[in-house]
Amino acid sequence: MELLTYILLIFFSLQVKASEDPILRLEFFQKHEDCIIERKYIYLDREIKTIYEREINQAFESSIIKRYQMNCLGQISKVYILSDRVRSHYQTLLIQISKERIQVLEVLKFSEPQKYQAPKSWYHKFVTRSDSEIFNIDAVTGATLTRYSTMRMAKKALFLESKNL
Repeated sequence: MELLTYILLIFFSLQVKASEDPILRLEFFQKHEDCIIERKYIYLDREIKTIYEREINQAFESSIIKRYQMNCLGQISKVYILSDRVRSHYQTLLIQISKERIQVLEVLKFSEPQKYQAPKSWYHKFVTRSDSEIFNIDAVTGATLTRYSTMRMAKKALFLESKNL
């Protein structure tokens, strides 16, 4: 009986640790601790991926997207954590969308050498932009591939939002 109890305790303690989401410990989410935040996995079927590839002209690497829905005093927004290859390494962005516009775009991780990363002020230019306005953002000298990667992720988040998935 004690062995069964011990096994069950280990199982449930592992369940609790597995259910913790380290993303929610990010500073962005800590600032919104008074909001209701729900994690959701979006499973993209072949049809949605085909539409995306046709509209955006790029392949969807994964069929599963992790998204967070935030309800802050009735204001609903969605937060996407997306990664994309810049040169040979990846950058990871947090993109918050509300009313089909980017509200926040933050770099969570940039694995390329720092000389290829765009300045924070450039990333901020995406804020309040809609899908059609992203291409109006100026290029960054020395960070062309970073620009393309950032634009791909911004377009991906806005596409997912527009399809109401």
